[in-house]
Amino acid sequence: MVAFVADSGWINGLDVRVELFLNHFAHKFGLLDWCMGIVASSFFFRGGVVLLFVWYVLFDSERPGKLRKDAEIMLGTLLTSIVIMPGIRLASYLLPFRTRPIATPLLHFVSPVANTQGLQNWSSFPSDHAMLFFALATGVFFMSRRAGVLAYLWVAAAVCFPRLYLGYHWFTDILAGAVLGVGFASISLIPGFRRWTERIICPQYSKHPALFCSILFLYSFQVGTMFEDARQLLILAFQHFKG
Repeated sequence: MVAFVADSGWINGLDVRVELFLNHFAHKFGLLDWCMGIVASSFFFRGGVVLLFVWYVLFDSERPGKLRKDAEIMLGTLLTSIVIMPGIRLASYLLPFRTRPIATPLLHFVSPVANTQGLQNWSSFPSDHAMLFFALATGVFFMSRRAGVLAYLWVAAAVCFPRLYLGYHWFTDILAGAVLGVGFASISLIPGFRRWTERIICPQYSKHPALFCSILFLYSFQVGTMFEDARQLLILAFQHFKG
């Protein structure tokens, strides 16, 4: 069975084994299915909690109203997230199409929840959720080891695991997204980029604190919702001007 499914497309035996194991629990524990569906569809659970960690490490608890030392690292990580979403979409177009577990007939996947049709036309590799939120968790880790470990655990348990359980992604989709996310976040450590963020971005907080926090809040909201509104506006604008 494993070899048969793995040979049917750009899928490996490890991915098949993980999905078959997790799918054994579908519809056996109604509360588990319900929780996984709620968590996977909630912007709060997917992005809101991660952004709590981000804001926590940005500000200095010992100096009220001040950015934490090395805050440019976290701000730089937030800036790199701008290119993650378009980058992941470009990769999904350039790489061979990979069906999701829920859309792989030979797997005979039993979906724990309904309303999964919209995902089946998108290539699963790599995972945009894993890439974006592991990037943010890595920025948190650079600022605070303790908070970073908690952020990593949250992303793994509340963002990535439900997507495996529900058949939205294969294990290696998640793994590749996580590795790419860590790589993108590491850009914030590059000396030149870090100096630019420290010189250009950080001083704006001292000069215009209200405007800085307002923009940071709005941008954080877009990150937490994976730029859903912005993407929809761009799609509508493209369709309008395309005629």
